[in-house]
This record gives sequence, C-alpha cells and structure tokens, in this order.
Amino acid sequence: MQLKRILVLSLVLAVVGGIATFAIPASHWVRSELQRRAEEPAPVLANPQEARQIIATVLAEKNYHYHGLPLPPPKNGKTIRVKEKRDLVVSAVSVCFRAEHAPQSPHCMAYPADSVQAVELDGFASRKLREELILANANPRPLDLKGLPNTEVVDPSEVKALLTSRFWKGFYEQFPQTAGWVQASMPVLTKDRQNALVYISHSCDGLCGTGTLYYLSRTADGWTVTRDFLLWVS
Repeated sequence: MQLKRILVLSLVLAVVGGIATFAIPASHWVRSELQRRAEEPAPVLANPQEARQIIATVLAEKNYHYHGLPLPPPKNGKTIRVKEKRDLVVSAVSVCFRAEHAPQSPHCMAYPADSVQAVELDGFASRKLREELILANANPRPLDLKGLPNTEVVDPSEVKALLTSRFWKGFYEQFPQTAGWVQASMPVLTKDRQNALVYISHSCDGLCGTGTLYYLSRTADGWTVTRDFLLWVS
C-alpha cells in the first residue's frame, strides 16, 4: 500500500513538473507574441473630417513657415513694402512615401521613406507611428481641403505639368501672387485617436522649400500642434 502511494505521488510530481517545464516557456512565448503583435504597425487613418482639421490646423498655426518668395528690394526712393498674406496652392491629393531606391510612381509625387524612419526621430514620435505613416501613404489618397482659408486646392498633376514644362516661372504665371505649393500626407492617429502625425511639404522655388513632420494632440477645442521636426530644407 505504501509503495502504491509512493508511485502515485511520484507520478503526480512528474506531471506537475512537466506542466511547469512547458508552461513557463509557453507563457513567455504568449507574452512575446502579444507584444510583437502590439508593436506591428497597423495604421489608424484619420477620417476625411479629421484629416481636413489636422491639415488646416498646421497651415493656420505654422503659416509663418509659408511666406513664399521674399519680396524684391525696393527701388530707389521707394519704401519697403509690407508683407501681404498670400494664398497657398495646396494639393487635392496626399503625398506618398517610397522605399529608398524604389522607382517613382507616375501617380504619386513621392518622398523617400527612409528619412521618416531615421533614428534621430525616435524621441519625436514612436517608430511604430512613423512606420504607420509610411504604410498609410504608400499610394495617393484624395484630401477634402476645398474651402480652407487662404488656399487654392488643385490637382497635383496640374502643378507637375507646370514645373516640368516651365519650372517655377510657369507656376507663378498660373498662380500669381501665391506663397507656393503645399503637399500633405494622409494623417495617421494613435490607437486612442488622441494624437496625430502628418507630413507637410512647402515649395516656392528651386531653393525655397521645407518638409516637416507635425505631431498634434486632440483637445476640447480641436487639434493643436505640439511639436514639429524639419526633415529637409532647400
């Protein structure tokens, strides 16, 4: 009888030990898998109204970035003219991102994605959110921006044709007294939809332009720009 109890107890201990041996690695694998899936980029796109509000907020709050070409110096005897607020020509279609060395798409005026993934940006926005911005803008998307103050919204193919044929002279003949050409990405949101990341470029001549990432937060009064990062300048 005692031998039987010993055998049963040994069997129970063996089973418990086996379960523990496999349960610990299994538990670790489950946690690792859940973390991996949580870190995988899964873009949360702004809806059309959110995208409009986010881009409008950047253009309104950062309009000092978008002066356009400086006014020419005054002629002899003339006073310096005060800067006038000029309209921006804004793309009706979102800008795209492409991988380094990938061919340009004829349907998308693309920006290299590697700059958005640079390690210097880790303190600005999470790598996951930046990867989601790239994924969300692999292809052009329509943007509902018509009617924004101080803007003229046009199809990017029209501007591309002007710049290709007559460069900026052609642009300003078609859009006189404007402050240049603006393109925006489709914004992406954090999972709780309380923060947003968007890329906006502004060009007004061959050596006049910037490309900037903007991080925004949602408030009771709408969106506000909390920080920005200049990616390039010309």
